[in-house]
Amino acid sequence: MVDKQTRSTDVNPDAPEEGAALDDPVAAAPAQAGSRAHHEPVFQVAPAHRSRVADQVFEALLRAILRGELKPGEAVPTQRALSVQFGVSPLVVRQAIHRLEELQLVRVRQGSTTIVLDPNDACDVRLIELQLAVATPGDALALAGIENRTLSALPLIVLAERRIRDATLDEIDAELAKLSDAPSRQEILEFQGVFWLKIAEAGCNPLLRHQLRWWIRTVRGLRTRDAIGLPAGDVSFYRELAAALRRRSGAVELFLERVKKVCDSLEGLPGHTLHHESGREHLQVPDDSVENNGSLRRSRRG
Repeated sequence: MVDKQTRSTDVNPDAPEEGAALDDPVAAAPAQAGSRAHHEPVFQVAPAHRSRVADQVFEALLRAILRGELKPGEAVPTQRALSVQFGVSPLVVRQAIHRLEELQLVRVRQGSTTIVLDPNDACDVRLIELQLAVATPGDALALAGIENRTLSALPLIVLAERRIRDATLDEIDAELAKLSDAPSRQEILEFQGVFWLKIAEAGCNPLLRHQLRWWIRTVRGLRTRDAIGLPAGDVSFYRELAAALRRRSGAVELFLERVKKVCDSLEGLPGHTLHHESGREHLQVPDDSVENNGSLRRSRRG
């Protein structure tokens, strides 16, 4: 989760699960009478765990925005209402709102309503990692992550085909020789890590190399790591790709065919739905996947 001492928006995949706002089921509770009747909760939420309340309030609101439970243009509930829902002080809620503002997810005006902004318009690169952190296998964010990872590997192959050295190819062949025709999942994952790091180094592009290392670090330990990983491929595919790289011809075309197959398969999955809204396309998370994965839900009125 988020380290509250550093106030970073990065999500730590190794944080303990117990009490985590991103993973715990959300218990539905009816609105109480009295003062809360004037601040009917927009979402049903579990009270924040006292050890890290600021982080959990931030993460719950972040999840609601990224998953579309709080839509662009909608008003965020008042700090008073949210403090009642979460069982925390208004100061804690204010801190969470300001962190969302830093990420360009809300517009805050003193003495006025806080408005949700479109996450697609935000330009803070930290949102990439945060979206992966709140994704669950099979939902739109997870499928978008697979597309991103697969497509981002294409320029690595383009550069490697032009610049890779025979010594690097010999090292790749040596790694391939260690694999059987039917390796275990762990063996193929370890090979993929070695293979793509060598491909990135062969391309001699420091930005792409750091991008790959960032991706490997980010997905390591995330709940979605089984669904979002390095570009897929069996042993025979990697052998063909290595042979094409040695010929300095055909590697890009071979990998591009793999990319197309991955995209075709993803677009056929239930979670990968596109809808048009104000002339723009958005990845939409199915309602059942939202409710079944512990995210905030709208309360039912009446």
